[in-house]
Amino acid sequence: MEYCNPLHDPERLMAFVIIAALNVAGLLPILGDIFRPLMGLFDLPGEAAAVLIAGWMSMGGGVGVAAALFDQGAVS
Repeated sequence: MEYCNPLHDPERLMAFVIIAALNVAGLLPILGDIFRPLMGLFDLPGEAAAVLIAGWMSMGGGVGVAAALFDQGAVS
């Protein structure tokens, strides 16, 4: 299996940038609070809604958001 560098996939790179920007701006916790009741049904944190939204738009973007949230410790 070949390693795929996120810099070679613009969708994943953009997902990392968007999640980092949301986190720096303080909007990621707000997003988590808004979606917490819905995502709680699946025993997931509210921030995981970003993965579903990004995955709906593009699979690579969803993977990038999931990896960025994992990297920041928001999901495990």
